[in-house]
Amino acid sequence: MAKGKVKKSTAKRKAKKVGRENSLKEKNFDWTLEKIANFIKERAYYIWEEEGKPQGKDLDIWLKAEKEVLSQLIEKS
Repeated sequence: MAKGKVKKSTAKRKAKKVGRENSLKEKNFDWTLEKIANFIKERAYYIWEEEGKPQGKDLDIWLKAEKEVLSQLIEKS
């Protein structure tokens, strides 16, 4: 696997650890901007860890986390 790539199964395991995977799948979840931002922040942290805690990639990691969380939100709505 190329450096910087994250397996989807790893992301799901990390999401399960923080109890977020099920929350993202709930259709009646009360989505507020604050809650969405918290999901993105947590996902970005796990991506950063999975990629070896790289320096200087903050924006790239944040945008990747944002894309993942918002994609899941759109799928569920």
